[in-house]
Order: sequence, then C-alpha cells, then structure tokens
Amino acid sequence: MVILDQTRNYYQFDLIVKEKKFSRIHPVKQKKVYDLVQDLLEEDVNHNITDIIIFGSSLTLFCNSYSDIDIVVLGDFEEFNTKLHLYKYGEVDLLGYNKKEFIEQIQSNSFFKNIWERGYKVYEQFPNHCTI
Repeated sequence: MVILDQTRNYYQFDLIVKEKKFSRIHPVKQKKVYDLVQDLLEEDVNHNITDIIIFGSSLTLFCNSYSDIDIVVLGDFEEFNTKLHLYKYGEVDLLGYNKKEFIEQIQSNSFFKNIWERGYKVYEQFPNHCTI
C-alpha cells in the first residue's frame, strides 16, 4: 500500500526491511538502499559520516527496477572515498561532501538546496555533546 502524505508531500511505502525509516524508499529499491547504508556505516570506522540522504526517483512512484539510487553522504571529511563495490547495489550515484561546506552552500547552490529540502535523511549522527 502506498500512502501520500499531502501535508508534507511525500509517499510512504510498505516496508520490505525492518526499519520504519526506510518506508519513504520505494519497495523496488528499499533493500538495496538499506544494504548500502548499513555497509557505508560499517565501513566508516572513524564515524566521520554524519548524514546519509536519499533523493531522486527512489522516493517516488516513478521508481522501477532500472532506476538508479541517488545518495549523498555528508560528514567530517575533506574528500569522501569508499571501498565498497557499488555495482552490487545496482546503479548508484554516490556523492560525498563535507557537511559544513554543504550547509554553507545550500542557499547559493540549487542542487544542494533541492537535496536538503526534498531528499530523505536515512541516517543522522548525533553530535558528541548530545546525551540521552
């Protein structure tokens, strides 16, 4: 079942994976996105990744098995590199940016602004000074 939240203008899909936060990802790509996010976080032993944002067709009804996965990784790094073999997740457009620089450029960069406003954050690292 697909639900359109008209107040926030996004779709919510049936869950294929066990984490509710992935319900915004189309079921065709949900497992691949979940696996990719888990593998990125497992590879990030220094905990430099602060945010992982999914954007593009994976969040829409237009997603199909030929759609790519558009993903932005933000973090405390100058250059983002991964040793993951991205082909095992299908076609992936993986972009990595320093979070501070990304935030500073949101107002002047329409691509960044679109990702920030329309993308969906599947991972967010709490700052070290936060306590529960």
